[in-house]
Amino acid sequence: GQSDLYVVDVQDGEAGSLTRLTDSPENKGWPVWSPDGTCLAFQQYNGNVLELHVVSADGSGRTKLAENLVWGGGISWAP
Repeated sequence: GQSDLYVVDVQDGEAGSLTRLTDSPENKGWPVWSPDGTCLAFQQYNGNVLELHVVSADGSGRTKLAENLVWGGGISWAP
């Protein structure tokens, strides 16, 4: 199956618009928000290769930062 990332706008405890951040057949996981809430970092399995990606909260500007990672999970941001 395909796993993708979405953002749900929540106002006053009510779910609003849904924004799809990714749309590709690779599995994604371990999403972590940037400290300022503008970006999301996540890991993606492309075949047997583990990659690190970042995307803006509106779904734009997706960038692959690294590939051939040796460990999944545990993403953290630093100032």
